[in-house]
Amino acid sequence: MKKIMIYGAGAMGTILGAYLARAGEDVTLVSRNESHIAAMREKGATVVGKEQFTVPVSACLPEELNEKFDIVFLQTKQRDNPQTALFLKDYLTEKGVVCTLQNGMPELSLTETLQREKVYGATCVWGATFRSAGVSELTSEERSFSLGGLQPDIEVLSDIAMILSKMGKVKVEENLLGARMAKLCVNAAFSSLSTITGFTFGRIAKKRSLNRIALKIINECFAVSKAAGIRIEPIQGHDMEKLLTAHNFFKEWIAGIALRIAMKEHNYLPSGMMHDLQKGRKCDIDFVNGVIVSLGKQYGVPVPYNEKAVAIVHDIENGLCELAPETADFFKEI
Repeated sequence: MKKIMIYGAGAMGTILGAYLARAGEDVTLVSRNESHIAAMREKGATVVGKEQFTVPVSACLPEELNEKFDIVFLQTKQRDNPQTALFLKDYLTEKGVVCTLQNGMPELSLTETLQREKVYGATCVWGATFRSAGVSELTSEERSFSLGGLQPDIEVLSDIAMILSKMGKVKVEENLLGARMAKLCVNAAFSSLSTITGFTFGRIAKKRSLNRIALKIINECFAVSKAAGIRIEPIQGHDMEKLLTAHNFFKEWIAGIALRIAMKEHNYLPSGMMHDLQKGRKCDIDFVNGVIVSLGKQYGVPVPYNEKAVAIVHDIENGLCELAPETADFFKEI
């Protein structure tokens, strides 16, 4: 049996850990949140929402680690990836690997420290919200992963897929960056707008003015992907580019309807970045919309809506404007 670590056991990491523990996997949940770790040690990890259960888990603080692991699922904030990878190197077995479940395209920053063959990635096509110490809410009915590696070993890829299948469906991707970009398109639109307005994803999709901004952000992602030669993979069998490309008023109207339908399952899901700002922390906007901005500059593709999203969120971080619905009016400057 593989020894598994979930490093960064916040909402999503706790839920994944709970599913794996319930399936009998040898998994350790690691977090810097002392009260969260204490609660899981005392009562176990509790999942609420679409499915509800509590399961005993092994949980510890980073400084309490004293063994090596075959697979580390990484779910911390991306801004510290090089340093985090350096820390994790000491806790990998000889053939141990890191599989990042972070949003954006985090594999590239991990290779600053780890060898390419040790870096795998998976997009999580499900959502979660932290409720209280030891308790996280699963906010999606369907649970699936798109998994791949930068220089994958077939046996390792199979092991990771088997482990993740204990929670949901797993699709092994030959085109990892394309799967990453598919998830990034959605996050760039809805996570940024949720962080700016304080609204849930469903409310953003339903509000005409915000739905339109979300489509503008997504279509910029499409343009950048095309310029970079990244083929965007379908999400849950749906071709995002076919559904959401909006070149004229009629296409925008149809795409807006499709977007509302697609986000129905995530009606009550807010952005994790919004929670960071509410707690006075810096968020990962530079690793979401910021990725699109960087690629836009690299390939000469204008991305004004993604640039504005990054600028507004940084202004909120720096106290220059508020996290509020009316803050989205700054997009009118474009």
